[in-house]
Amino acid sequence: MKIILKKAIIEDAEVIREVLNQAFYKDYIKYGYCPAYNQSIERVQKGIENSIPFKILVDEQTVGYMRVLYEGQGRYWLACLCIIPAFENKGVGKVAMKLLEKQFPNAKCWGLDTPVENERNVYFYKKCGFKIIKEYMDENVKLAVFNKTL
Repeated sequence: MKIILKKAIIEDAEVIREVLNQAFYKDYIKYGYCPAYNQSIERVQKGIENSIPFKILVDEQTVGYMRVLYEGQGRYWLACLCIIPAFENKGVGKVAMKLLEKQFPNAKCWGLDTPVENERNVYFYKKCGFKIIKEYMDENVKLAVFNKTL
């Protein structure tokens, strides 16, 4: 299984939208709300334009998406990391995180948030070296903010 990151471009919006919908469907059903689910093509395109976006490819098939925001002074925010369900629990996310960190060798700190109730995500990010620094409510979802200092 060959896993690579490839910079996403505007023309990738349709495939990224499909990845987002597959990856976040469970959250949408569980919470009745998920900002990453069922986005318009225009919103996906804006996300690509206004960030540092990557497709996660396994054997040349797009199976995930990562979106990074630079906050300045060596701090980056992982706005999105998702993998389609058929490729979860296969080590794709872990490899993708390592590849992402290699893309930003000058990074001093990474941040992200994820639902507290999503135990798999919380476990995954802790395994990748992140620590919870606070929690907050977004609509009816309690989110944990994670930080990783390099």
